[in-house]
Amino acid sequence: MLNAMRFSSIKDFFTKKFDFTEYIMKVPYTDTYEVKFKGLKKVEIRNAIHKVIKSSTSSFTIDLKKGDSIFLSIFRGKTNKINIKVTPLHNKATMPYEPLEMVNVRSLNKNAKRDVDPLKPAIIQATKRSDYDGLYINCNNPEKLTADDMGKALSRVDISYKKVFFTFEHNNYDQPFYYGYQVKNTSNEAIYVTVLNMGFQLDGQGCWLGEKEWVDFYNANFRYDPKNFTEKQKQKFKDYFNFSNNYKTKKYQPITYRIPKGKYIYVMGGTTADSYKHINVFKSADKLVSGGCSNGAVLFEVLGEAEGSFFVYQDPKQIKDNNTHQGYVVNRNGHDYGSQYVGYDNCHGVVDTMITYMFNDLTKSQDLPVEYVNYYDDNPLENPYPYKELNSTPHTQKRTNWVTHINPQGCHEGVGTDMTKYYTINDKNEVICIDADHLDGHGRLANIGNWMMDYMDYFTFINQGEKERTVTINMRNTGSLCVLRRNKKGKLIKNSPMFTIMHNDKDDPEGSINNDFTYTVKVKPHSSLQFILEYNLLANSCGYVTHKVTLK
Repeated sequence: MLNAMRFSSIKDFFTKKFDFTEYIMKVPYTDTYEVKFKGLKKVEIRNAIHKVIKSSTSSFTIDLKKGDSIFLSIFRGKTNKINIKVTPLHNKATMPYEPLEMVNVRSLNKNAKRDVDPLKPAIIQATKRSDYDGLYINCNNPEKLTADDMGKALSRVDISYKKVFFTFEHNNYDQPFYYGYQVKNTSNEAIYVTVLNMGFQLDGQGCWLGEKEWVDFYNANFRYDPKNFTEKQKQKFKDYFNFSNNYKTKKYQPITYRIPKGKYIYVMGGTTADSYKHINVFKSADKLVSGGCSNGAVLFEVLGEAEGSFFVYQDPKQIKDNNTHQGYVVNRNGHDYGSQYVGYDNCHGVVDTMITYMFNDLTKSQDLPVEYVNYYDDNPLENPYPYKELNSTPHTQKRTNWVTHINPQGCHEGVGTDMTKYYTINDKNEVICIDADHLDGHGRLANIGNWMMDYMDYFTFINQGEKERTVTINMRNTGSLCVLRRNKKGKLIKNSPMFTIMHNDKDDPEGSINNDFTYTVKVKPHSSLQFILEYNLLANSCGYVTHKVTLK
């Protein structure tokens, strides 16, 4: 029996032999759920011991608790189609990731002393969220698509029983073509695929950085604030980024599809002509694009054995029974693509970092200290050759800021433990790894920047003094971030979603844009304050983020 799938909308079909079908599901939130359907005789929800807790011949609502196991029982009516829409009434906008638990303030505050400054460096340990079912896949190679790529799978990965976060960014081929992330059932029985979140921007305003992509993926109406831009900065912004500042999230709800043996669907893009039952996930299929730049991000779960392939093609006939796997392209037709990568990492595509500070009235106003251990080779380019493994050793950093999204081999201030790996194949069909501890296909330090990965910073501030203190968090990036502020329970803080924009123009300094992210909070006497900053460095940014916390 398959593991429990998420309690979500579901599309399926009755077989010819049976008038009844059942699914085992897990409840994602404590919430009131609206369950809508048509053409079915009856729908029942049973608890873990199969006791009926709801039975209805028409749409209904039901209260369920997070983590509960339920059975969704469906009785055939006038149709062989199963099309049930499930909507949580309080969690209407489904966020891609749930945060971890915050640190226990009570245990930290036990031995407070007024006559001693309690300030210590925050230990920065950026940790990729990893367990048995996480898989992050990214495709940015070759960055510029050509006729040589058409009709091929740029990436092909075993995604059996995985929760997959797939992202891509490409400069498009100049003739019309399709992008499609295909999930194919490779087992002898049906599998279930649940699409959780998706952002897919082929063209339009803001496509260079994927403005609409992230509004849809995070279910959050990100905005940027141009009120302090000069006229020259506004023009530069329009020329380079051209955000609309008015995309509205579609508030996608997760949806599950049953895929029979040997069949496939596209969880993002693709074409309905060849997709099983002409499935069109979130209406993203059958969209041709040519020229410009496209971006996409999709989060989905697979229950069963399956293969995931990212195809670029002009006709579904090109990829019928197509077993290509292009992998990593270094040089082609005189063009160097070796500094952009494609591949997967055995993680969820989320980086978690706990940042904790205690202070009192004796603690001076200052940029607060941090400490972390990163790993790099003191002579990384000695006798370089492609894919060489480096001799990385630990180095302790004591600083008043920290740097993420950058290879510590080239930037020794980089935390490093946040950086993704790229497992794929090269042109010799050899399995390779490109990451912070391996050189790339040119024998150069890997140009990894963790673009399009989710970061969560968990801040805890404990004021043991008699005076209110002010804390400011600053993130300076060399491109654009989308940022969410969430309270300690993970709920979105009002008016939170925002874009930050950086554009340094050496030839025209007056047109440069310095739009750091800053967030200032006040911590009352003898109290604590906890919250989460969630952010993503958008593709086509220059890479790396510098973080600083200031106490006043």
